[in-house]
Amino acid sequence: GRAITDAFDLDLPAGEILAVLGPNGAGKSTLIGTLLGVVPTIAGSVLWSGIPVGQLSSRDRSLRVAWVPQHDSIAFDLQLPDYVMLGRLGRLGIGQAPGAQDRQQVDAAIDRVGLSGLRRRTLGQMSGGERRLAAIARALAQQAGAILLDEPLAGLDLANQCRILDGLCRLAADGLGLAYSTQDPNHPSMAASRALLIQPGGKVLAGAIDAVLTPSHLTQTFRIPVEAAVAPDGRTWLIPVPPSSGPPGAEKPREA
Repeated sequence: GRAITDAFDLDLPAGEILAVLGPNGAGKSTLIGTLLGVVPTIAGSVLWSGIPVGQLSSRDRSLRVAWVPQHDSIAFDLQLPDYVMLGRLGRLGIGQAPGAQDRQQVDAAIDRVGLSGLRRRTLGQMSGGERRLAAIARALAQQAGAILLDEPLAGLDLANQCRILDGLCRLAADGLGLAYSTQDPNHPSMAASRALLIQPGGKVLAGAIDAVLTPSHLTQTFRIPVEAAVAPDGRTWLIPVPPSSGPPGAEKPREA
């Protein structure tokens, strides 16, 4: 019943990746829910292919946008192909069983995320990173033009984070429009075209990554000092500045 951000305009063209950042509770998940039409807008409008999201049937909406939730609750421990087949339900009629084309799309989605060797595994037999890739495969099976991902990198180790980010880049190169939320300000430089930063109080900054994700903007947003460091390859990394005292028991640096 209240607006969580100030008014802003946003588009998601084909082939682009938008990274959404902000503190816990700032409204990243609510924003994704609003774009999906699950959370009603207080003002303004959400259009998919020029049509207001509220005017789209569930089937028509599934043809335009797919969703990868942060936590996917499945009642049954499905095998990978059966789980990915759930992404085809929006294209099936009531009581219609999946056909050869549906199975082909499922196989293609599994191959695109690199899980072809895990077809006989159930979700319970997969690692966290593999399950996240399986959820992306399920979204791909919808054959929608855009995919929204809610914190797809949360809880993953560095290798799986890079694996997911690389996969998002490849999907964008294939012409999909992608938007994902993250807590790490360095993720957008690895896989994003633009960034959207939700600051305390609802102010929204959106635009080029190097213009939005600056040390000063991140310091204001997360209320901790953030600095930029340049790596040997020339890339800039954003890092929080730890307290001068360091963690308990840490040895203080000696003066030269």
